[in-house]
Amino acid sequence: MNYKYSFLSKSGIALYNNCLKSENGGCPFAFKMKYILDIPPSQSKSSNKGSALHELFDKFFDMVKIDDGELYFPFVVDDNLKKDFNIFLSYETDRFEYLKSIERLDVYQPVVRERMFNNNRLGIHGIVDRIDKTSEDKYILYDYKSGVYEHQNKWGLRNELAFYHLCVGSEYDLIEWRGLLTAKGYMYKTIPNEKVLDKVSELVDDTWSNIKMGKFEMTKNKMSCSYCGWKYKCPRWSIQIS
Repeated sequence: MNYKYSFLSKSGIALYNNCLKSENGGCPFAFKMKYILDIPPSQSKSSNKGSALHELFDKFFDMVKIDDGELYFPFVVDDNLKKDFNIFLSYETDRFEYLKSIERLDVYQPVVRERMFNNNRLGIHGIVDRIDKTSEDKYILYDYKSGVYEHQNKWGLRNELAFYHLCVGSEYDLIEWRGLLTAKGYMYKTIPNEKVLDKVSELVDDTWSNIKMGKFEMTKNKMSCSYCGWKYKCPRWSIQIS
């Protein structure tokens, strides 16, 4: 089949995030479902929970108050989100206390929350969960993860953080990547790695090349399939569960 992509010539077009999350470049088949065939993904309980947590963490920064040097948040959290929220709150409380101890509460609020960044050169975009300013006036990139699949793997998470770093580009001087995995209850931290950035950049180029040639190969990473919104339309998934 010959595909005609007028949008491929446009700068800044979205390369679907799921194409690049895993070590092997992800799944262009998911790109085809979303962008070529315009098929909406099915919603799982985990994806719904993830969306709810993102909204909750964003709401926290809208409503949190600092009163007499103490952190105060005047809202009630749903029972099904409390465990994850308490993990988030524990890290936020520690960060608040540290900034208070060095008298830099002026940088407590993130400078970026749920913002779209575009890298026109690579033809990608991504919604960044959060960027914090440090007391040294540098910046930290965050990604929130509530799932229990691939993103528990630090290599998969590292690659995704690198993808977002590429989306942000030079707008912020990023000195650290952090992934808050609420299901596991820990914060993954690493410094930006040029080799990883180059690798993910190559994955972007390779994925775009395949898409332009009409190649929408399914991922070989079975773990990626577990949370894919198009798995029930995918031949490989039907083979896996048969």
